[in-house]
Amino acid sequence: MKRSILLVLFSAGAFLSACEKQTTENIQLDLGYDFFPLQVGKYWEYQVDSILFVPDVSRTRLDSSRTWIREEIITQQLNNAGDTIYQAERYERKDTTHPWQIRRVFILQRTNNQALREEDNLRLIKLVFPLRSGQRWNSLRFIDPTLRQEVAGQSMAIFKDWETRTKAVSEPFAGQYANYQAVTTIQYADHRLLTELRVAQERYAKGIGLVERTWEIMDTQCTACCGSLGDVRCQTLPWKEKAERGFMLKQQLIAHN
Repeated sequence: MKRSILLVLFSAGAFLSACEKQTTENIQLDLGYDFFPLQVGKYWEYQVDSILFVPDVSRTRLDSSRTWIREEIITQQLNNAGDTIYQAERYERKDTTHPWQIRRVFILQRTNNQALREEDNLRLIKLVFPLRSGQRWNSLRFIDPTLRQEVAGQSMAIFKDWETRTKAVSEPFAGQYANYQAVTTIQYADHRLLTELRVAQERYAKGIGLVERTWEIMDTQCTACCGSLGDVRCQTLPWKEKAERGFMLKQQLIAHN
């Protein structure tokens, strides 16, 4: 009788173990890697509209431009840590009738828990995995946030007061040139003061990668725009009218493979 009971318990245990194993094998966690796809030969083409705020003698001049850029992954290799890194090239042209001209080389990388882009010796953590709405992280881990860079001849702390978070995960998004069913939105910065604006946001579509980038980096002392009225008038003006240095940029995907 005891032997029969043991056989029954053993059979039941084996059955449960098999079911558990099968169930475990069928579960595939979606960590979000498809929002940052990497492979040799993959390319993206964008339309980039920008405004530079250039200080002049008595006012600020706005220089608007439109550029087309193409980014393509050329090679892959292992770094010293044994991780795969992808080398990509960036091309630019001023209109669609001109040939592409190479401008720079940059690095893309995706590890188990983050996606990175290194360009002009600046290494930015673009995404962290698994993707979760509301998740916060230090995207400037490899960048000094006090670093000053030249923008239209003026020194600016572009990365000042960045606080990065995943704003939304896998949501529909209607872009200017296409509609996407699953888009993750990353807010890198949303710092707004009377004299400083740091807004940086990017959207990544599943299976595609970056589909939209919006950056607004501006400073003002409220002098060129407002004169003796100072802060009073400055508070009511939109940034496009009161900015004395910086830039606005919008990058939108128009083609990819």
